[in-house]
Amino acid sequence: MAGGEHVRAHVAVVGGGPAGVAAAVAAARSGLDTLLLEWHGFLGGSRTATAVDTFYGFWTPGDARPLVGGIGLEIVERTLETGAFRRENTYGAGPGVTCDTELLKLQLDELVTGAGARVSYHSVVSGVEPDADGWRLHVAAPTAGTWTVRADYLIDASGDATAAALAGAPVFDAYRDGVAQALTTIFFLGGVDVERAMAVSHQERTAMIAEADASGEYRLPRHEGSLHRTPHPDVLQANIVRIAGVDATDPAALTAAEIEGRRQAYEYLRFFRDRLPGCEHAFIVRLGHQIGIRETRRIVGRTILSEEDVLAGRVGDDGIALCGAPIEDHRAGSDTRWASVGGDGVYSIPYGSLLPREFDDRMIVAGRCLSAEHAAQASARNSAQAFATGEAAGYAIAAAAEAGGSPADVDVSVVRTRILDAGGML
Repeated sequence: MAGGEHVRAHVAVVGGGPAGVAAAVAAARSGLDTLLLEWHGFLGGSRTATAVDTFYGFWTPGDARPLVGGIGLEIVERTLETGAFRRENTYGAGPGVTCDTELLKLQLDELVTGAGARVSYHSVVSGVEPDADGWRLHVAAPTAGTWTVRADYLIDASGDATAAALAGAPVFDAYRDGVAQALTTIFFLGGVDVERAMAVSHQERTAMIAEADASGEYRLPRHEGSLHRTPHPDVLQANIVRIAGVDATDPAALTAAEIEGRRQAYEYLRFFRDRLPGCEHAFIVRLGHQIGIRETRRIVGRTILSEEDVLAGRVGDDGIALCGAPIEDHRAGSDTRWASVGGDGVYSIPYGSLLPREFDDRMIVAGRCLSAEHAAQASARNSAQAFATGEAAGYAIAAAAEAGGSPADVDVSVVRTRILDAGGML
């Protein structure tokens, strides 16, 4: 797109992470002219940009009951056909599927374009305003200047509620409330004797890191982080960096966090080479393209998913996705808060948590910027639930378009039927 150009679409999806991918595929397969806007040069969001190489939330912890099907499961099955593998115990969250994040970029390209959606990479949404027929989005591209998208409907899958906030929808800012989760720069270690390194248990490694940090010889703020196998024989993934107290919507604060994240990654590398068997010749193969962000803004929705909903395992007939992942709160300090889902080990994410309160102008959200309390979001932000809420958002927009109205006017039973018809689970 050239500067000043106007582009038309039935639906614009802002953000190409798991939620945005599923939303775009669902909308396009429903017959809508769909444009997906992503500021990186690839899809996948946290799975690719921040190098979270494992899909979480598809099964319950413990008994591994399936919870998410549809488009999300379709993606996971594609990766399993090309070298990904299922890990039965992934640090408290239940079984996960670990994939090659670079190959995943190609697979998501093929999935989204194969569904008929258009994709615009290197596209940053800088303004959102109502238009006579829906929405006008102002988009900036580093090589083309600014251009405009006019869309009948808008799906915010940005993770940061960026489009919703720009449009004036009510949002909750976790940093300003003092509860935003910590950020993490994920990295991959190459040159590792994996068998020797993984022979050290998680508990033993945690104690080693704590002792080294206390000695003053190293600066290791998080002690109990994850180190796990990848599809490559001599490579481990490290999810262990911790940077707390950051407003990740502030470019200056985010820049400082990126710099600190890289510093920490190389400090952990120094520790691993010095102290962890099998890592004597390790080196960093790859840092995440950007630091991992768990929580910024969330919409204030017609329904707010609560911590009590999670802890009680509440399942309602207004649910559009299921979740069994525990509360995983990466707070300040050296540890992480974990709390299991109560009841039968499963709760539902209500349709109203995707709809901005008192703001029904043809907009819906999906993914981690849904309406939820801090602790509830710390459970519902997993990739499987992002896929599921994105798919629900796409079907809700399709139903709204057929009726010529707003997603807030769509009966949840219609959305649930479309989810089940497409192989989803409720």
